Amino acid sequence: MLKRWMIVCLCSLLVIGAGYAQEESTLPEDHPLVMMLSRLPHTLANPFLLDEMFSSNPLQYVNVEASLMIEGAPLVTDTQALSALDDDTQRRWRLAMQRLLLAFSMNYFENTVEARALTGLNAYDVQQTAFFGLPETVLLAGEFDIDAVQTALENYGYAAQAIDDAEAATIWRRADGQDDMAMSLEDRSAFMFGGDFGRKLPVAILPDGTIASSPIQAMLARIAQTQAGHAPNLLSQPEYFTAVDAILNGEAMDDLVQAAFFHPLYFPAMTELTVGDILSGSVNQEAIDAVNAYLEPSLPPYSLAYFADGQSGEMSILQVGLVYRDIETAQEALPILEARIRGMARWEVEGVDAQPLLDGINGAEVSAIVYEGERGAAAIVSIHYPAGEDFAGNRGPYGRLYNIFMRLFTNRALVALWY
Repeated sequence: MLKRWMIVCLCSLLVIGAGYAQEESTLPEDHPLVMMLSRLPHTLANPFLLDEMFSSNPLQYVNVEASLMIEGAPLVTDTQALSALDDDTQRRWRLAMQRLLLAFSMNYFENTVEARALTGLNAYDVQQTAFFGLPETVLLAGEFDIDAVQTALENYGYAAQAIDDAEAATIWRRADGQDDMAMSLEDRSAFMFGGDFGRKLPVAILPDGTIASSPIQAMLARIAQTQAGHAPNLLSQPEYFTAVDAILNGEAMDDLVQAAFFHPLYFPAMTELTVGDILSGSVNQEAIDAVNAYLEPSLPPYSLAYFADGQSGEMSILQVGLVYRDIETAQEALPILEARIRGMARWEVEGVDAQPLLDGINGAEVSAIVYEGERGAAAIVSIHYPAGEDFAGNRGPYGRLYNIFMRLFTNRALVALWY
């Protein structure tokens, strides 16, 4: 089985080189997800071409503005503006934020005066974001005051540098020449680019007003060069194009809130020994047998997996997709993926006798389709479900299944996508 996965991975090494001709895309250019992924370099599609730091966490996208709109809550500028809202609107704002998995902690929403003084912006200004790697490379989109950002960076000890093949973009680095990753807990602050660990990470300001931060300056240069049109973007890769095409045009949803993209290498690295460790803290043959039975039959090797968290009316939608090069393989995969999603359980929490996860989600409905796009196909299983309630009977945040699936991935227990 590993050999089949290696064929998929090695094929993805064939990337477009210098002098490429970008294919004309039929994806909606003004959609925030398309705009964000168009800023990212094509090399993100291939962990073999990346530093280990960047291949250790999946690419994630979050649309803060969409989550707020779904809850009927406004964009606000700072903590004081939030406090000025009536109680019901504040509650809806907090529900919108509880749904989201952001690269920066909620602490950045507290000391907004210091954040704006040090950074020229604060967490409330962010409308969309994408991030990957560990420590994260982060892209922030919003209506930023770029002059204020540049002034704040200069006052905080940064200096601007030009970027080759990205004439209108600049990289800002600490002017003292010290290590960008140097950590000082005594210097922890509300600075948006590493301040939670007392760091001063490199920052790039792109011509369209997007701001990027990364522990590695070369990654910022690639992002700037990609947006300048001197290198292919991530959507030039068929698997990412197909995934975004399927999210936007496959199973209908009114609003996309967030999404995560996984190279298949994230999953087959897990061994039977790891399964035993996850399930019981020790090698437990009964647990291993249960998981192996769940994994039969095996999935055909896929080139990309994704989760998408969306909303239609009062129903949240979790879309789980596997991307294939042809529709025949996607059709073969669909019933296997659907059966796994319907039967998946929280083994790492409840042990070998765990019940199917969806049994605990009242009103959950599952649908399954194959989507054929221009450059590939996707097997898609979607779960439509209402928001839960807290102990007082109040509606909780939408999108909780997306958070559960992402926690399963983080805990190395997302068994449904194992081969």
